[in-house]
Amino acid sequence: MGTKNNPGRFDCEAAAAPDEPKFTLLARDPDAADLVADWANRRHRRMTDSYRTITTTFRRISTTGLAIMVDRPKHQNGKGGWAVIPRSLLHGADDLKVEGFKEGQEITVRVIEFKAEELGFT
Repeated sequence: MGTKNNPGRFDCEAAAAPDEPKFTLLARDPDAADLVADWANRRHRRMTDSYRTITTTFRRISTTGLAIMVDRPKHQNGKGGWAVIPRSLLHGADDLKVEGFKEGQEITVRVIEFKAEELGFT
């Protein structure tokens, strides 16, 4: 969550396509909590518990400890870069192994399918 002056990590303004419609819900709206809870429940029902097994190079654990940084697959342009994967989207058994990973180590982990696709792990 962010504010106008401090957009935060998941800023919808930065993530939106140039002419994409957006819906703004102010925190002071008396229906805000119910609307957000309803949206979250609907979103949760649409998501699956399917995982995709990926093999990549481990780089580090985020400073918050809540995500891992790994090499992103190289695309047709030859560029890859780093990908950030929230630990909450790793299979539970794989998340338990994260603390033992070393920088530069090739790892194989299971990631929630939608995130694996979003990051280019096809």
